[in-house]
Amino acid sequence: MLLLLALAVTAASTTRPTTDPVVGAYARLAPRQQRIVKALVRAQQAPATSGRAVAPTTLTPDQIAGMKAGGSGWQQIFDRMKSAGLVREETLRQLIGKYYHPPTRPAPAQ
Repeated sequence: MLLLLALAVTAASTTRPTTDPVVGAYARLAPRQQRIVKALVRAQQAPATSGRAVAPTTLTPDQIAGMKAGGSGWQQIFDRMKSAGLVREETLRQLIGKYYHPPTRPAPAQ
């Protein structure tokens, strides 16, 4: 009886694949593209509220990666985020220069 209960709990707890292209989109990106997503996430700012109490709306790494997977280019994604007030940099180049952190190479052994 305990074995059947354990099997039922295990079966119920397994994750089922999803058809939502946003879920897990970040993990499917190449490492360089993941760093671009991280830069966009770091650069996000809460939209101007004009004195109204509004919860800040920011995009998750999966949401940004989902836009990329959906066919948008990095410039288009930046432009959407800029128009929504999520980033303050004037250009994508400025944002990348400020927030993109390439991997560091280990110092050569001496």
